Amino acid sequence: MAQKQDLIVLDELGFISFTPKGAHALITFCSKLYERTALILTTNLLFANRVELFGDESLTATLLDRFNPSCSYY
Repeated sequence: MAQKQDLIVLDELGFISFTPKGAHALITFCSKLYERTALILTTNLLFANRVELFGDESLTATLLDRFNPSCSYY
């Protein structure tokens, strides 16, 4: 269903920490939408503190690798 949307907004990532299972689910979700659906992610975390989002550096790097080729950071 999500793949049929033009845009999906994930607001306030980092407001509540992800469990490892939740982090993997989000990465899987984003991977399925990669280059098919526009995604907007918002967070109140500083970019330097991005590891706090998942509590795991490799999970955070995996998600950011999905976005880096075609993203803008503000």
